[in-house]
Order: sequence, then C-alpha cells, then structure tokens
Amino acid sequence: MICPVCKGEVLRVTTNFPVELDGGFLIIKNVPADVCGQCGEVFIPDDVAEALEKTVEAARKSKAEIEIISYEKVA
Repeated sequence: MICPVCKGEVLRVTTNFPVELDGGFLIIKNVPADVCGQCGEVFIPDDVAEALEKTVEAARKSKAEIEIISYEKVA
C-alpha cells in the first residue's frame, strides 16, 4: 500500500491505541495497523476500528480510571 499523505510505503505493524475517557485513560496494546514508514501516518482497518469502538465503550461503562489491555484479548 502507498501512503495517500506522502506516497511512502505503508507496512502492517502493531501499535498502541491510547484513549482519554471521562476522568480515565485506556491504552489498547498490540493493535494491528498500517503505518507509513516515511511520515508515520497510521491507518486502522475497518474491522479493527469496530473492535476498538466496542472496547472503548465497555471501558467507559466500567468507569475505570486507568486500564491497559491487549487487542488480542478483545478482538
């Protein structure tokens, strides 16, 4: 894949996905993403984004102040 921002090469890697919640903070580790090796732009596939949305909503409901989870456990 070619980066639409800078035309660099985009590679499939894993990254961390931090989210600031109402009074809390969530970090989802090892999230599959496509990242440009040149400019660093991150592209999250649609199926991964859907799983992230569900995870963030569950974290909001739990009212945790700090939560760190691995993507493999929620996907």
